[in-house]
Amino acid sequence: MGAFPRFQNEDVGFGKLDYLVTPTNRLSASFNLDDFKSPNSYNTATTSNNNSNTANGTAVTHERIFVANWDSTITPTMINNFRYQWSQDLEIIGANYTAPSVSIATTMAYGMPNALPRPPSQMNIAWSLATCFQSPWEAHLQSWRGCQRDSRVADQLVSRRGVYNYNGAADTAFTNWAADVMGINLGDGLTGRHWSTFVQVTDPVTGVGKDDFYNNDVAGFVEDSWKVRSNLTLNLVFVTMCS
Repeated sequence: MGAFPRFQNEDVGFGKLDYLVTPTNRLSASFNLDDFKSPNSYNTATTSNNNSNTANGTAVTHERIFVANWDSTITPTMINNFRYQWSQDLEIIGANYTAPSVSIATTMAYGMPNALPRPPSQMNIAWSLATCFQSPWEAHLQSWRGCQRDSRVADQLVSRRGVYNYNGAADTAFTNWAADVMGINLGDGLTGRHWSTFVQVTDPVTGVGKDDFYNNDVAGFVEDSWKVRSNLTLNLVFVTMCS
């Protein structure tokens, strides 16, 4: 409760290579990386009112981007640029404490947030290929591009590990919570069950309700730019996408 110090560690790297293979062939490549880690950054507010630090988590992000180019002069009238790109986006949110998540009206909240943890299996990987080709017929310029992206998000359901809410006036909510935590019999037949709402979408024993989904996107692009006359250019384009 109150203000918590928040630290961030970030490592950034960049590398580049240029290589003249022959007078008519040049290769270049670059690589970017970004590693970010920040404890207590799931909840980003400067202060947390009526909220325990157990209801927070560590944010981790790993970014990777690789780009390569091959420029070649095949003949004095035929040139080509070939390009490849690969990238990875990995996001992880850890939890400071175990389940369940408990909220007591206008008093406090503690325990694992209902959307955590987010495991390292949450990942996006994408790649693309592209080329731009100048044919011997100077009126034509051909280009094509292909790309693919794979995404995986595992165990991402909200409220999957149990969320208890004690609503109402502050004293009533607190009394009901204390009775449940200490197992006090209030004579109402609800020993241990005085919460206002309880939600749990995943059974930790059988795994029923667990979500683990994938998404695969593929796309292709082909273009021919034909300069019919000095004042007329015809562009023919074909695009296909599949998800």
